[in-house]
Amino acid sequence: MHWKILKHYNIKANDKWYEHQPETATENEKVAILWDMQVHTGKTIKANKPDIIIKDKQEKPCMLIDMAILSDRNTSVKAAEKLFR
Repeated sequence: MHWKILKHYNIKANDKWYEHQPETATENEKVAILWDMQVHTGKTIKANKPDIIIKDKQEKPCMLIDMAILSDRNTSVKAAEKLFR
């Protein structure tokens, strides 16, 4: 997903997605893409390290992306964890 996001924003990435090694911070004039970085907040939050943060430099919003690969038996457990954290 990180590789695809870089390609979408025309940021240089490896030609092959399966050889991609995400850097902690990658940016161009439009966006900053942060990988596995902690979000600093005014309140204490346990789950404050999303997988990807897309920070739009022009319009100023941030998109937080948290990914998980689930097996069918763990889907409801992971959904509950996300809701109650």
